[in-house]
Amino acid sequence: MPAPDDVSPLMTLANEFATVEVELDGSANGPRLRILDPASGVSIALDPLELYSLAWARHEDLLGLLQPSLRDRLPWTPALPRT
Repeated sequence: MPAPDDVSPLMTLANEFATVEVELDGSANGPRLRILDPASGVSIALDPLELYSLAWARHEDLLGLLQPSLRDRLPWTPALPRT
């Protein structure tokens, strides 16, 4: 378990579609932004390079993550399990 000084307090972001908890985690090899889905317990830790890449993404680039039914029509396939 990381020391309390290595993790920032949780910030909760919510709207009518989703709720996520976000925190800065410094317990790994460098800082990471950890994003948690409290409903499922699934989380991801993104390093600065991944966040940099996300900052350059267009909303259209995220469409396959938001609308799984469109995955087969995209030029790339997100690494998500099919339902």
